[in-house]
Amino acid sequence: MRVKQVRRNIPPERENSNDRFRVNFGDSSLFDLLEVTICRAFTGQEIVYEFDASNLMNRNSIHFTTYIETLKMVVEWDDFITDKALLR
Repeated sequence: MRVKQVRRNIPPERENSNDRFRVNFGDSSLFDLLEVTICRAFTGQEIVYEFDASNLMNRNSIHFTTYIETLKMVVEWDDFITDKALLR
């Protein structure tokens, strides 16, 4: 299985501001699984998601926003991909 790994670091000044973050993965036919690690720079909290490459066809990137709830970062994916995001 071919895995593409992408890491996004979220700086403190943007973690709770409704900013959109892009995960650029390129050509999804070159891998089977996309693994996205989102790291909250302020605390080191990491959240890892996996996406089947077949759910990413006709795209080269996906987007998410973050917010803080009960001192933890929460990730919200764009509507079309949210139900395909598997929390690892």
